[in-house]
Amino acid sequence: MARYNEVSLSRKKELEEPDEVTENLRKIFAFILKYRVRIGIGVTVFFLLIIGAVTAQYFSYLSENKASTLLDQGINKYNAMQKDKKPAEICNLIESDFKIIITRYPDTVAGKFAMLQLANVYYSADKYNDAIALYEKAMESFDGSILFENFIQIGLGFCHEAKGEHKKAIAYFEKVISNPDSLMKDQALFNAGRIYGETGEEGKRIEAYKKIVSDFNHSLYLDIAKEYISG
Repeated sequence: MARYNEVSLSRKKELEEPDEVTENLRKIFAFILKYRVRIGIGVTVFFLLIIGAVTAQYFSYLSENKASTLLDQGINKYNAMQKDKKPAEICNLIESDFKIIITRYPDTVAGKFAMLQLANVYYSADKYNDAIALYEKAMESFDGSILFENFIQIGLGFCHEAKGEHKKAIAYFEKVISNPDSLMKDQALFNAGRIYGETGEEGKRIEAYKKIVSDFNHSLYLDIAKEYISG
């Protein structure tokens, strides 16, 4: 919660400072107006190209900031509901907030994170098919980012497990495990092992837990894996 408040305060401070992009636009227009008679066609085109680039940058800046503000508001609203509302009720109340960000600002960072947040909301509300669809869409947006790909694959694994689709769940956990650059491998091993136990594949479960013990000395799952193996 504090982290989101810090982001909002930082943005507020930035907005209070002079807008460098707007100031640059003002200077360019002022220069062209002052020397419009002397500027030849080639130079005019050059300045128009600069204006186009700066304007595009400016509107991209506006979109990113607007989307980030909406995302902050949505997350704060979501967090405030946690104490006294059930997940399904929260989902109904917050769903449209995140959909607006996803629809209006699909190419912004905030738009991508809104997809992940709403997918998590769907999962909490037992709307697994909706969560899966959004996780898969988010996977395309975060293509190339190992951390977020891992996060999404873990989320997809949980969704399929909740639907009773154990093979599909394990397949997603195995994707994380088999990738040499994975950043959530111990979590994937633990969850794959846990499902192996549910499906009666005890040998594979023990093998997964042994891998945690041997390769991840600082894992959150280390003590649980050790206890299970020794027990």
